[in-house]
This record gives sequence, C-alpha cells and structure tokens, in this order.
Amino acid sequence: MSSPEPTADNGLAPVMSTFVDRLYSRLPRIYRTLDQQTGWEFKRYLGGALGFGGEVDDIIELIRGARPVGPDTPEPWDLDPEDLERWRVARQNRMSLLADPESAPPEWLPWMAQLVGAYLPAQGSLAERRDIIGGAGYRAGTRAAIADAARSALTGSRYALVIPHMAGYVAGTIWDITIRTRSTETPNPDEVLATVIRKGAKPAGAKLYHATFGTSWDKIEALFPTWEDWEAHTWDQIEEAGVTYADVPDNILATYNPSFEETVSPWVPVAVGGGSTPTLTLNPSGGIDGASSGRLTMVGAVGGMGLSTPVITDARVLPGREYVLGISGKPGVGMSARIDVEWRTAANAVISTTTAGAGVLAVNEWNRSVLTARHLAPAAAAKFKMSMVIPGPVSAGSLVDWDAALFRLVSTIGG
Repeated sequence: MSSPEPTADNGLAPVMSTFVDRLYSRLPRIYRTLDQQTGWEFKRYLGGALGFGGEVDDIIELIRGARPVGPDTPEPWDLDPEDLERWRVARQNRMSLLADPESAPPEWLPWMAQLVGAYLPAQGSLAERRDIIGGAGYRAGTRAAIADAARSALTGSRYALVIPHMAGYVAGTIWDITIRTRSTETPNPDEVLATVIRKGAKPAGAKLYHATFGTSWDKIEALFPTWEDWEAHTWDQIEEAGVTYADVPDNILATYNPSFEETVSPWVPVAVGGGSTPTLTLNPSGGIDGASSGRLTMVGAVGGMGLSTPVITDARVLPGREYVLGISGKPGVGMSARIDVEWRTAANAVISTTTAGAGVLAVNEWNRSVLTARHLAPAAAAKFKMSMVIPGPVSAGSLVDWDAALFRLVSTIGG
C-alpha cells in the first residue's frame, strides 16, 4: 500500500509559506517520499532559505489576485496558452485585494483609506473600517454617503432619507441637513448622527439633524383623505404621512400654520358657552405630524373652549364646490368636539355655518375620523373661518392638542 501524498493539509508535511509549498509540490513524488523519511529535511531547508522570498511572493499574489492591478494590455508574454486564458478569466471575474476593502488584510486598511480620502476612527470595528473605505471616501458629503452611513445604525429595511436645507421638521439654511428614519427601525436615535460623523460622511461645515417618523392611519388620512389622493401618490409618499404637513397638496391652510411646528400664530383661542378664554401654547413634542402641536387649555370657570383660524380669503374658495376639511385632536380628559365652518361673502358678511365631525374624542389618543368631512360651499361663498369647538363643560386645566389641520378643494368635483 502506497503512502499518502504528503501535503500541508493532511498533517504529514510541515506547513511552510505558500511559495515554498508550491515549489515543493512540483518535485517528483519520489523525492518528496524520500524527504518524508528523513524528517522533511529538504523542505525545512527550502523554508529557511526561501522564507523571505515566500513573504514577498505572498504579497505579490495578494496584490495581483485573480485580477491583476494595471492595464489589461499588454498581456503576460511568458504564460502558456492555458495559463494565459486563466489569467484573462480571472481578471474579468475577480478583484485584487489591493482594491477590495472587504477581503484585504486588516493591516492594509489604513493605506487603502488614504487612497480614497477616508478617515478610519481608532475605535471603529474591523467591519466598520472596511465599510468606511468601500462606502465613503471621496463620496463623503454626498447624500448617498450620508444615507449609507446612517443605515449602519438602523434595523429592518434601514430606510434613511437625507434632506438638504432642513433643520429637523422645519426649513433650514444651506448648512442644515436632516436625516429622516423610521422610528420603528431606529433603536438608538443618538447613534444615527454619531455613526455618520464617525464614518467621515458629514460634509465640512454642515449641521446635521435627525428626525424619526412613524406612520398610522390617522396620519395617512390627514394627508390622503380621498381615494383620488391615494391614486395620485406613490406608496413611499403615503408611507411618509405624518412627517410634515407642508406636503399636503392644495391645502388652503398651508400658509396658516396647519401643523403648529414653530408657533401657534395665527390661530386664536376663543371662549365657548360663557366660559373663560382658554390659553393656546405650543406643545413641542408628540404631534401627529411633524414634531409639535397646538395645546388649548381651559382656564377659569367651567365651560367650553375653542380654537379658530382668522377669516381666510383664497381664490380656491368657490361656491357650490366640495371641500375636504379636518383636524386631529388629542384630549387629556373626556370631551366632545366639532368643527364649525363659517362661510362669508367677499364683503365679509356671514352666509351660514356648517358643522362637521361632531363626536366624542378618545382620551390621550389622536382622533381624526370624527373630525373629517366633505362639504359644499354655499352660493356667494368667498371666505371662511374654521373653528374647533369643545362645547363643554370642561373643568379648569383641561387640555386638548390640535394638529394636522386641512381645508382643501376636492378637485375631482365640478370640473
């Protein structure tokens, strides 16, 4: 029975460099068998004599890989036809480690980072450093690089949208950039911006903001109350319902602060049913769309309270046309609410009042369905005033947040 072939893998031969093993494997079998009987003296000699040469050869192989660095012409002249064909195939299908951050030896990464202008943080993991070289570098500062870096801190689908000239939920300057992610995919919001900065993707001089959003049916209805609206938008647009109310198409209230993001003006608190005039303040967190909402708080004696727009004049206020109107309310105690629309002529005379969405609001929840309706504007209508009315009675200190106000012409009605 013949002895097994001595190799570096079967434990019969001492492991040398790739270079020495390759040379040794080319010896006739009889020489390798005799060498085994003498304790691998010849192979050990080759290992000692050619050790450094093996290291050089290994590095050359890593650099060359199966796709050698440099031009594809002229081709190597010293290869036989079969080796030349293998060289051609390898060059087309595989990459040299010199240009592959995913598989290059870790000690090469700082050098590779210099080639693409990337910064490798000392505290970054090996996977993160490879990702920085492959995903940032000269792309740093671009939307794609910022989004890719932010995705490292996300889960699920890793949705990340980079919006220039935005500071959170409000319009910003040329130096402001907001990264928007889904709240359900952002386990640690603080880590989103930290990752972008750590990976070197932040543009110089820019200020980064991070905003999360989560979709609910209340938010979707606020933006897309009719089937026609759904048909006219992509699912990505529908899914982002609730991020900002400024995107609502043709909302007549768009210039009247329907989302209460930075102020409560020009909305006005009003007394209802003999009660005291409530206070209206900005609630900076917890809005159904954007970040903030308008908070109406009852003061003084028990009674009702309300919130009203100024008298609004708009070319889209047309008699006989149908309008979609609504607002979301979130009360701190049980209360009922309705919307009153006071229609006026061009001379500001009151024509009539339409009541919409009368109903009880669920406590500590955003209520939308009972406060949304479609109505026809009466003849001669040219202006309107919209009010949210809590008829009461409610006690002092009772509050309700308002957000996502909408008043829009239904363009599919009436031509």
